[in-house]
Amino acid sequence: MTDMIVIAIVFIFFILIIYKKYNYFACSSMRSEAKFSLQQIYSAQMLHFNEFGNFLSIEELQEQNRISLSKIYYDFTITKEDNSYGFKALAIGKNDTLVKGDTWQIDEKKSLVNSVNVCQEK
Repeated sequence: MTDMIVIAIVFIFFILIIYKKYNYFACSSMRSEAKFSLQQIYSAQMLHFNEFGNFLSIEELQEQNRISLSKIYYDFTITKEDNSYGFKALAIGKNDTLVKGDTWQIDEKKSLVNSVNVCQEK
């Protein structure tokens, strides 16, 4: 009987450890959507810029079938520089997800930055 109690305590201990780490690993895996999509936006923008000399909005990229975004965990926006020689694409975590407020950005220099990190390991 004591063996069963010890096994149950060890089992509960492992469950608590796994539960505590689950949100971090789930959040980290959700971030792959932002990174992949921003890389896709960057590639499409640079291709279009090399062809036509300007950058496009998210809507224009999608209308021309240059990108296909899943938008499950993140919303995406693009801001263009006044001189048409730069852009910044943002991925912001949706409110009803573990990545709420998590913010990633990429620019015409392919600088991928996580400006707001909500996936902190606890």
